[in-house]
Amino acid sequence: MVILVLIIAVAIIFYRRKTKTTTSNTDVTIPSVEIKKYLDDDNEYFFDDRYSKLIEKRPDYASYTSGSYDSCYNDSFVTEEGYKLRELLLLVWWGRVKKGRDLDAKIPRYFYERYLINPNNVTKKFFADDLIYVDDEGIVRFTEKGKELQEKYKALWEIHSIKEYPKNLDDDFQDWDYNKFMIKRHKENIEYSKASYKYHKDLLEFFRNFYPKTEDQIAYYQDQCTFYLNEIDKLNARIEALQS
Repeated sequence: MVILVLIIAVAIIFYRRKTKTTTSNTDVTIPSVEIKKYLDDDNEYFFDDRYSKLIEKRPDYASYTSGSYDSCYNDSFVTEEGYKLRELLLLVWWGRVKKGRDLDAKIPRYFYERYLINPNNVTKKFFADDLIYVDDEGIVRFTEKGKELQEKYKALWEIHSIKEYPKNLDDDFQDWDYNKFMIKRHKENIEYSKASYKYHKDLLEFFRNFYPKTEDQIAYYQDQCTFYLNEIDKLNARIEALQS
Protein backbone atom coordinates (compact mmCIF):
# COMPACT_ATOMS: atom_id res chain seq x y z
CA MET A 1 0.00 0.00 0.00
CA VAL A 2 2.79 2.42 0.95
CA ILE A 3 4.62 1.73 -2.31
CA LEU A 4 1.45 2.35 -4.31
CA VAL A 5 0.87 5.61 -2.45
CA LEU A 6 4.42 6.80 -3.13
CA ILE A 7 4.12 5.92 -6.83
CA ILE A 8 0.92 7.93 -7.09
CA ALA A 9 2.57 10.81 -5.20
CA VAL A 10 5.46 10.94 -7.67
CA ALA A 11 3.00 10.83 -10.56
CA ILE A 12 1.06 13.75 -9.13
CA ILE A 13 4.20 15.80 -8.58
CA PHE A 14 5.15 15.13 -12.19
CA TYR A 15 1.72 16.20 -13.40
CA ARG A 16 1.88 19.34 -11.30
CA ARG A 17 5.11 20.34 -12.97
CA LYS A 18 3.49 19.71 -16.35
CA THR A 19 0.20 21.35 -15.40
CA LYS A 20 0.72 24.29 -17.71
CA THR A 21 1.98 23.62 -21.20
CA THR A 22 1.62 25.78 -24.25
CA THR A 23 -0.15 24.32 -27.23
CA SER A 24 -1.07 26.76 -29.98
CA ASN A 25 -0.66 29.61 -27.44
CA THR A 26 -3.33 27.99 -25.23
CA ASP A 27 -2.68 26.92 -21.61
CA VAL A 28 -3.73 23.31 -21.06
CA THR A 29 -4.29 22.23 -17.45
CA ILE A 30 -4.89 18.79 -16.01
CA PRO A 31 -7.67 19.14 -13.43
CA SER A 32 -6.81 17.50 -10.15
CA VAL A 33 -10.26 15.91 -10.02
CA GLU A 34 -9.19 13.50 -12.79
CA ILE A 35 -6.57 12.08 -10.46
CA LYS A 36 -8.48 12.63 -7.26
CA LYS A 37 -11.29 10.32 -8.32
CA TYR A 38 -8.87 7.37 -8.01
CA LEU A 39 -8.04 8.22 -4.39
CA ASP A 40 -10.01 7.81 -1.17
CA ASP A 41 -10.36 10.31 1.66
CA ASP A 42 -7.11 9.16 3.26
CA ASN A 43 -5.11 10.38 0.27
CA GLU A 44 -6.07 14.06 0.44
CA TYR A 45 -2.48 14.97 1.28
CA PHE A 46 -1.54 14.34 -2.36
CA PHE A 47 -3.02 17.73 -3.15
CA ASP A 48 -1.20 19.53 -0.36
CA ASP A 49 1.68 21.63 -1.70
CA ARG A 50 3.50 21.24 1.60
CA TYR A 51 3.64 17.48 0.99
CA SER A 52 4.99 17.94 -2.54
CA LYS A 53 7.77 20.21 -1.30
CA LEU A 54 8.77 17.74 1.41
CA ILE A 55 8.88 14.81 -1.02
CA GLU A 56 11.18 16.76 -3.33
CA LYS A 57 13.76 17.09 -0.53
CA ARG A 58 14.68 13.40 -0.50
CA PRO A 59 18.50 13.14 -0.07
CA ASP A 60 20.50 11.95 -3.05
CA TYR A 61 22.94 9.23 -1.94
CA ALA A 62 25.40 10.03 -4.73
CA SER A 63 25.88 13.56 -3.39
CA TYR A 64 27.02 12.24 -0.01
CA THR A 65 29.52 9.56 -0.96
CA SER A 66 32.85 9.62 -2.77
CA GLY A 67 33.41 7.53 -5.87
CA SER A 68 30.94 6.16 -8.34
CA TYR A 69 29.41 2.80 -9.15
CA ASP A 70 29.71 3.61 -12.86
CA SER A 71 33.23 2.18 -13.21
CA CYS A 72 35.69 0.38 -10.95
CA TYR A 73 38.74 1.58 -12.94
CA ASN A 74 39.83 4.44 -15.19
CA ASP A 75 43.37 3.43 -16.21
CA SER A 76 44.79 6.66 -14.79
CA PHE A 77 47.42 4.89 -12.70
CA VAL A 78 50.58 4.26 -14.72
CA THR A 79 52.57 1.23 -13.54
CA GLU A 80 56.32 0.82 -13.93
CA GLU A 81 55.76 -2.56 -15.57
CA GLY A 82 53.50 -1.25 -18.33
CA TYR A 83 50.45 -3.22 -17.20
CA LYS A 84 47.10 -1.69 -16.34
CA LEU A 85 45.97 -2.23 -12.76
CA ARG A 86 42.96 -4.22 -13.92
CA GLU A 87 45.37 -6.56 -15.71
CA LEU A 88 47.54 -6.90 -12.61
CA LEU A 89 44.41 -7.76 -10.64
CA LEU A 90 44.30 -10.89 -12.81
CA LEU A 91 47.90 -11.68 -11.87
CA VAL A 92 46.95 -11.38 -8.20
CA TRP A 93 43.97 -13.66 -8.86
CA TRP A 94 46.26 -16.40 -10.19
CA GLY A 95 48.06 -16.39 -6.85
CA ARG A 96 45.02 -16.29 -4.58
CA VAL A 97 45.01 -20.08 -4.02
CA LYS A 98 47.93 -21.39 -1.94
CA LYS A 99 48.10 -24.74 -3.71
CA GLY A 100 47.98 -22.93 -7.07
CA ARG A 101 45.41 -22.93 -9.84
CA ASP A 102 45.21 -25.35 -12.71
CA LEU A 103 46.12 -23.89 -16.08
CA ASP A 104 42.56 -24.56 -17.25
CA ALA A 105 40.99 -22.91 -14.17
CA LYS A 106 37.81 -21.01 -14.96
CA ILE A 107 38.53 -17.29 -14.87
CA PRO A 108 35.67 -15.25 -13.33
CA ARG A 109 33.34 -13.44 -15.68
CA TYR A 110 33.89 -10.10 -13.94
CA PHE A 111 37.26 -9.79 -15.65
CA TYR A 112 35.42 -9.78 -18.98
CA GLU A 113 32.30 -7.85 -17.97
CA ARG A 114 33.45 -5.43 -15.27
CA TYR A 115 37.12 -4.90 -16.06
CA LEU A 116 36.79 -5.36 -19.82
CA ILE A 117 39.94 -7.37 -20.41
CA ASN A 118 40.57 -10.62 -22.24
CA PRO A 119 41.98 -12.79 -19.42
CA ASN A 120 43.37 -15.41 -21.79
CA ASN A 121 45.41 -12.88 -23.75
CA VAL A 122 46.61 -11.14 -20.59
CA THR A 123 47.63 -14.49 -19.06
CA LYS A 124 49.62 -15.29 -22.19
CA LYS A 125 51.43 -11.99 -21.67
CA PHE A 126 52.24 -13.00 -18.10
CA PHE A 127 53.87 -16.15 -19.47
CA ALA A 128 55.76 -14.20 -22.12
CA ASP A 129 57.06 -11.72 -19.51
CA ASP A 130 58.26 -14.59 -17.32
CA LEU A 131 55.89 -13.84 -14.46
CA ILE A 132 54.28 -17.28 -14.29
CA TYR A 133 54.95 -20.80 -15.54
CA VAL A 134 53.28 -24.21 -15.43
CA ASP A 135 54.86 -26.96 -13.30
CA ASP A 136 54.88 -30.68 -14.07
CA GLU A 137 51.46 -31.11 -12.46
CA GLY A 138 49.83 -28.51 -14.67
CA ILE A 139 49.65 -25.90 -11.89
CA VAL A 140 50.34 -22.24 -12.59
CA ARG A 141 53.26 -21.03 -10.45
CA PHE A 142 54.95 -17.66 -9.98
CA THR A 143 58.51 -16.96 -10.92
CA GLU A 144 60.52 -14.80 -8.51
CA LYS A 145 59.73 -11.82 -10.69
CA GLY A 146 56.06 -12.75 -10.65
CA LYS A 147 56.04 -13.14 -6.87
CA GLU A 148 57.45 -9.64 -6.48
CA LEU A 149 54.71 -8.19 -8.66
CA GLN A 150 51.99 -10.14 -6.92
CA GLU A 151 53.22 -8.86 -3.56
CA LYS A 152 53.52 -5.31 -4.87
CA TYR A 153 49.96 -5.23 -6.19
CA LYS A 154 48.17 -7.54 -3.75
CA ALA A 155 46.15 -4.60 -2.38
CA LEU A 156 44.22 -4.62 -5.66
CA TRP A 157 42.37 -7.68 -4.46
CA GLU A 158 41.33 -5.96 -1.25
CA ILE A 159 40.03 -3.00 -3.23
CA HIS A 160 38.22 -5.26 -5.68
CA SER A 161 36.62 -7.27 -2.87
CA ILE A 162 34.83 -4.31 -1.27
CA LYS A 163 31.13 -4.63 -2.09
CA GLU A 164 29.55 -2.14 0.29
CA TYR A 165 30.84 1.08 -1.26
CA PRO A 166 31.97 2.25 -4.71
CA LYS A 167 35.69 1.94 -5.32
CA ASN A 168 38.13 2.46 -8.16
CA LEU A 169 41.35 0.50 -8.67
CA ASP A 170 43.24 3.46 -10.11
CA ASP A 171 41.99 6.17 -7.77
CA ASP A 172 42.35 4.15 -4.57
CA PHE A 173 45.48 2.04 -5.08
CA GLN A 174 48.33 4.52 -4.60
CA ASP A 175 47.62 5.42 -0.96
CA TRP A 176 45.51 2.39 -0.17
CA ASP A 177 44.61 1.81 3.46
CA TYR A 178 41.58 -0.38 4.08
CA ASN A 179 40.71 1.10 7.48
CA LYS A 180 41.00 4.70 6.31
CA PHE A 181 38.91 3.93 3.23
CA MET A 182 36.12 2.28 5.21
CA ILE A 183 36.12 4.95 7.94
CA LYS A 184 35.78 7.69 5.34
CA ARG A 185 32.93 5.88 3.59
CA HIS A 186 31.17 5.11 6.89
CA LYS A 187 31.35 8.79 7.87
CA GLU A 188 29.87 9.77 4.52
CA ASN A 189 27.13 7.21 5.01
CA ILE A 190 26.41 8.64 8.46
CA GLU A 191 25.87 12.09 6.93
CA TYR A 192 23.51 10.56 4.37
CA SER A 193 21.66 8.68 7.12
CA LYS A 194 21.30 11.89 9.16
CA ALA A 195 19.84 13.68 6.14
CA SER A 196 17.52 10.74 5.47
CA TYR A 197 16.40 10.70 9.10
CA LYS A 198 15.53 14.41 8.93
CA TYR A 199 13.70 13.88 5.64
CA HIS A 200 11.52 11.12 7.07
CA LYS A 201 11.12 12.94 10.40
CA ASP A 202 9.76 16.02 8.61
CA LEU A 203 7.26 13.86 6.73
CA LEU A 204 6.29 12.07 9.92
CA GLU A 205 5.55 15.40 11.62
CA PHE A 206 3.64 16.57 8.57
CA PHE A 207 1.25 13.61 8.73
CA ARG A 208 0.93 13.78 12.51
CA ASN A 209 0.05 17.48 12.42
CA PHE A 210 -2.13 17.71 9.33
CA TYR A 211 -3.31 14.17 8.47
CA PRO A 212 -3.43 12.24 11.76
CA LYS A 213 -5.85 9.66 10.36
CA THR A 214 -3.30 8.36 7.84
CA GLU A 215 -2.04 5.68 10.19
CA ASP A 216 -0.21 3.71 7.49
CA GLN A 217 1.85 6.73 6.49
CA ILE A 218 2.64 7.64 10.08
CA ALA A 219 3.73 4.07 10.85
CA TYR A 220 5.88 3.95 7.70
CA TYR A 221 7.76 7.15 8.48
CA GLN A 222 8.18 6.14 12.10
CA ASP A 223 9.83 2.91 10.92
CA GLN A 224 12.08 4.83 8.56
CA CYS A 225 13.20 7.19 11.31
CA THR A 226 14.03 4.23 13.53
CA PHE A 227 15.91 2.53 10.70
CA TYR A 228 18.18 5.51 10.03
CA LEU A 229 18.87 6.13 13.72
CA ASN A 230 19.89 2.48 14.06
CA GLU A 231 22.00 2.76 10.92
CA ILE A 232 23.88 5.73 12.39
CA ASP A 233 24.57 3.78 15.59
CA LYS A 234 25.83 0.76 13.62
CA LEU A 235 28.12 2.87 11.47
CA ASN A 236 29.57 4.64 14.48
CA ALA A 237 30.25 1.26 16.09
CA ARG A 238 32.02 0.06 12.94
CA ILE A 239 34.17 3.19 12.86
CA GLU A 240 35.09 2.69 16.50
CA ALA A 241 36.09 -0.92 15.79
CA LEU A 242 38.30 0.13 12.85
CA GLN A 243 39.97 2.81 14.95
CA SER A 244 40.72 0.55 17.89
